Amino acid sequence: MSHRFRREKYEESMLKPELLQLCRALCPEPKYELDRIAEEAGHQILRTPQYHPELQPIETCWGVVTNHCATQCDFSMQGLREHLEEGFEKVTSATCQGAVEDIRREEDRYWREDLENEADE
Repeated sequence: MSHRFRREKYEESMLKPELLQLCRALCPEPKYELDRIAEEAGHQILRTPQYHPELQPIETCWGVVTNHCATQCDFSMQGLREHLEEGFEKVTSATCQGAVEDIRREEDRYWREDLENEADE
Protein backbone atom coordinates (compact mmCIF):
# COMPACT_ATOMS: atom_id res chain seq x y z
CA MET A 1 0.00 0.00 0.00
CA SER A 2 1.50 3.32 -0.99
CA HIS A 3 1.70 6.39 1.21
CA ARG A 4 -0.38 8.29 -1.36
CA PHE A 5 -3.21 5.74 -1.08
CA ARG A 6 -3.27 6.11 2.69
CA ARG A 7 -3.28 9.88 2.54
CA GLU A 8 -6.24 9.94 0.14
CA LYS A 9 -8.36 8.07 2.70
CA TYR A 10 -7.51 10.49 5.49
CA GLU A 11 -9.65 13.60 5.88
CA GLU A 12 -8.93 16.49 8.23
CA SER A 13 -12.52 16.47 9.49
CA MET A 14 -12.43 12.82 10.62
CA LEU A 15 -13.33 12.05 14.22
CA LYS A 16 -11.24 9.78 16.44
CA PRO A 17 -13.48 6.68 15.93
CA GLU A 18 -13.28 7.18 12.16
CA LEU A 19 -9.49 7.51 12.30
CA LEU A 20 -9.24 4.41 14.45
CA GLN A 21 -11.38 2.46 11.99
CA LEU A 22 -9.18 3.66 9.12
CA CYS A 23 -6.00 2.70 10.98
CA ARG A 24 -7.37 -0.76 11.68
CA ALA A 25 -8.29 -1.21 8.02
CA LEU A 26 -4.86 -0.12 6.78
CA CYS A 27 -2.63 -1.73 9.38
CA PRO A 28 -1.99 -5.46 9.36
CA GLU A 29 -2.89 -7.49 12.41
CA PRO A 30 0.11 -7.65 14.73
CA LYS A 31 1.91 -10.96 14.90
CA TYR A 32 3.43 -11.77 18.26
CA GLU A 33 6.41 -14.05 18.75
CA LEU A 34 4.76 -15.55 21.83
CA ASP A 35 1.78 -16.65 19.71
CA ARG A 36 4.11 -18.36 17.25
CA ILE A 37 5.95 -20.19 20.01
CA ALA A 38 2.70 -21.31 21.63
CA GLU A 39 1.25 -22.51 18.31
CA GLU A 40 4.39 -24.51 17.53
CA ALA A 41 3.90 -26.27 20.88
CA GLY A 42 0.24 -26.95 20.07
CA HIS A 43 -1.19 -24.20 22.26
CA GLN A 44 -3.20 -21.07 21.66
CA ILE A 45 -2.98 -17.93 23.78
CA LEU A 46 -6.28 -16.66 25.08
CA ARG A 47 -6.34 -12.94 25.71
CA THR A 48 -8.78 -11.75 28.31
CA PRO A 49 -10.52 -8.37 28.23
CA GLN A 50 -8.69 -5.38 29.63
CA TYR A 51 -9.88 -3.75 32.82
CA HIS A 52 -11.50 -6.92 34.17
CA PRO A 53 -9.25 -7.98 37.03
CA GLU A 54 -11.81 -10.62 38.03
CA LEU A 55 -10.82 -12.45 34.83
CA GLN A 56 -7.05 -12.17 35.37
CA PRO A 57 -5.55 -14.95 37.52
CA ILE A 58 -2.35 -12.95 37.95
CA GLU A 59 -4.34 -10.39 39.97
CA THR A 60 -5.15 -12.99 42.64
CA CYS A 61 -1.54 -14.17 42.74
CA TRP A 62 -0.18 -10.65 42.92
CA GLY A 63 -2.68 -9.90 45.70
CA VAL A 64 -1.17 -12.71 47.79
CA VAL A 65 2.30 -11.18 47.33
CA THR A 66 1.29 -7.59 48.05
CA ASN A 67 -0.84 -8.54 51.07
CA HIS A 68 2.10 -10.42 52.56
CA CYS A 69 4.43 -7.49 51.96
CA ALA A 70 1.90 -5.03 53.44
CA THR A 71 1.52 -7.02 56.66
CA GLN A 72 5.28 -7.47 57.05
CA CYS A 73 6.32 -3.99 55.90
CA ASP A 74 9.12 -2.23 57.72
CA PHE A 75 9.32 0.52 55.05
CA SER A 76 12.88 -0.28 53.95
CA MET A 77 14.13 -1.52 50.57
CA GLN A 78 15.96 -4.39 52.26
CA GLY A 79 12.77 -5.41 54.05
CA LEU A 80 10.80 -5.18 50.83
CA ARG A 81 13.28 -7.42 49.02
CA GLU A 82 13.11 -10.03 51.78
CA HIS A 83 9.33 -9.93 52.10
CA LEU A 84 8.82 -9.90 48.35
CA GLU A 85 10.59 -13.24 48.04
CA GLU A 86 8.54 -14.61 50.92
CA GLY A 87 5.39 -13.31 49.25
CA PHE A 88 6.23 -15.06 45.98
CA GLU A 89 6.77 -18.30 47.90
CA LYS A 90 3.19 -18.01 49.21
CA VAL A 91 1.84 -18.23 45.65
CA THR A 92 1.47 -21.99 45.34
CA SER A 93 -0.07 -24.24 42.73
CA ALA A 94 -3.15 -24.35 44.99
CA THR A 95 -3.31 -20.54 44.85
CA CYS A 96 -3.20 -20.63 41.05
CA GLN A 97 -5.76 -23.44 40.81
CA GLY A 98 -8.10 -21.53 43.10
CA ALA A 99 -7.70 -18.39 41.00
CA VAL A 100 -8.54 -20.29 37.81
CA GLU A 101 -11.60 -21.87 39.46
CA ASP A 102 -12.81 -18.45 40.61
CA ILE A 103 -12.36 -17.09 37.11
CA ARG A 104 -14.31 -19.97 35.59
CA ARG A 105 -17.19 -19.26 37.97
CA GLU A 106 -17.05 -15.57 37.03
CA GLU A 107 -17.02 -16.43 33.31
CA ASP A 108 -20.04 -18.70 33.82
CA ARG A 109 -21.84 -15.86 35.57
CA TYR A 110 -21.12 -13.57 32.61
CA TRP A 111 -22.45 -16.19 30.19
CA ARG A 112 -25.64 -16.61 32.25
CA GLU A 113 -26.20 -12.85 32.35
CA ASP A 114 -25.67 -12.59 28.58
CA LEU A 115 -28.20 -15.35 27.95
CA GLU A 116 -30.70 -13.73 30.29
CA ASN A 117 -30.24 -10.36 28.57
CA GLU A 118 -30.72 -11.95 25.14
CA ALA A 119 -33.91 -13.65 26.36
CA ASP A 120 -35.25 -10.30 27.60
CA GLU A 121 -34.77 -8.67 24.19
